[in-house]
Amino acid sequence: MYGPPALLLIGFEKGETDTIQAFLKELEGEFLKVIHCTEEMTKQTLWDAMHTEQPNLEAVKIAESLPRICIFSGLTGEEMMMFINAFPETGLEPAAFAALVPNSAEKVLCEVIEEIMGDHEMLVSSYLYYIGAILLSFPFLGYQVKVLPYACRQERTRNEENLN
Repeated sequence: MYGPPALLLIGFEKGETDTIQAFLKELEGEFLKVIHCTEEMTKQTLWDAMHTEQPNLEAVKIAESLPRICIFSGLTGEEMMMFINAFPETGLEPAAFAALVPNSAEKVLCEVIEEIMGDHEMLVSSYLYYIGAILLSFPFLGYQVKVLPYACRQERTRNEENLN
């Protein structure tokens, strides 16, 4: 456990706050302070962002056009996994998940967001590659198409590397 008990929502809309808070209550996690990411926060350290006070969430001007990320603080690994595993039950769009750790605490939030999304993309690509390899083993199932997004990403990456 590291940092204050908080949940930083990046790329979420105000209308989703009630759903998140009801979800936290269901998981007995209503002790977590819910924080929405603002444009100003993206220029602060992650530590400062996690300590932001937003007494009136309705008045907060949420940053737009950011990827959907939930950053946990002050939770055990078990508590985070419980949240992550149950998140699909909320009916909300998928999100990436991360935790405040000493190595990232003093980094600027926009930099942390880029790192999280880079890691998330790498994990998703690896997963798609793994699933694609399995599905290619069973072409009669007609699932070959599922590996195309990964193959396209790989080709794009190779082309970008050749340009450099």
